[in-house]
Amino acid sequence: MRLSGICALALLAGALRYEAALPSWTDQAFVAHYNDDGWLSVEGVVQAYPDVRDTWTNLRLNAELIATSGQTLPVHGIVLVRAPRLPEYGYGDRLRVSGVMETPPQIESFSYEEYLARQGIYSFIGRPRVELLAESQGSPFKATFFAVKDRARATIARLMSEPEASLLQGIALGVKASIPRNLYDLFNATGTSHVLVISGANLTLIAALFSRSFGRLLGKRRAFWFTLGGVGLYVLLVGAEPAVARAALMAGLYLTALYLGRHATAYVSLCASGLLLTAINPFELWTSAFSSALPRPWA
Repeated sequence: MRLSGICALALLAGALRYEAALPSWTDQAFVAHYNDDGWLSVEGVVQAYPDVRDTWTNLRLNAELIATSGQTLPVHGIVLVRAPRLPEYGYGDRLRVSGVMETPPQIESFSYEEYLARQGIYSFIGRPRVELLAESQGSPFKATFFAVKDRARATIARLMSEPEASLLQGIALGVKASIPRNLYDLFNATGTSHVLVISGANLTLIAALFSRSFGRLLGKRRAFWFTLGGVGLYVLLVGAEPAVARAALMAGLYLTALYLGRHATAYVSLCASGLLLTAINPFELWTSAFSSALPRPWA
C-alpha cells in the first residue's frame, strides 16, 4: 500500500507539472497569442547559439516587445526567426524583426510545430526584415563560451576537409547543421545516426580524459571535483540539449558513485537523470534524449 501510494503521488505530481508547463494561449502577454495575425514587429534578444545553414540562419529570439495593430505591448516567449544568411547575427544581439508570425508549419511527414513546442517555441517568422538595434545584450559568460565554440569550429574547418570537418564538428561540438543531408541520410539508413550527436559515449570519453589527466596531476580524490567541473564546462560549450544534459547527469552520478566508493548502476543513473530533467521540462519525454526518433537537423 505504501508503494502504491508513492506511485500515485508521483503520477499526480507529474500530471500537475505537465499541466503547469503548457502555454496559456489566452494570455495576451504570451507572444504566440499573436500568431497568424498578419504583419507585425517583434523586438528581443537572440538567446541561443545561431543555427547557420547554407542560405539562412535560425535565430531564437527572446521576445520582449511586439508592435501590432498600431500599439506596442510587452510580451514574453521565444520566436524562431529564419533570417537571411547575411548579414550575420549572433548571441546577445538585440533585433527588431518584422514579418508574418505564424504557427510552425508541417514539413512533409515531420511536424515542425511539435518539434519546436518540445523546446518551448510556438512562433515562427519565415521571411523577416531584420534590424540590428544593439550588440552584446546577453550574458558575458555565455558569450565567452560561444566565442570559444566559434574558434574551435574555425580550427576544425581549417585543419580538415569536408565532409570530415562537418562530422567532427557534430561529434565534438554538437554542430549538426553543416553535415551534408545525403550523408546524414546514410547514417540514418545504417542505424548509426547516434554517432553524429553528443550522447553518453562522448561524455564517457570526455569524463575519462579529464579523470585520467587530473588524476595524474592532483590525485584521484581531488581530481573528482575538477572532472565534474570539466564535464559541466563541456556541456555549456556544446549546448545543454536534452540528450547532452541526460548524458552529463549520468556521467556525474557515475563519477560520484566512484568517488564515494559505491557501485554505479546505469538504470538507476538513467532514472535519476530522467526524473530531474522532466521535472525541469516535462516535454523532454518526447525528445531524442528519451526516444530513438531523432529529428532531422536541417528542419
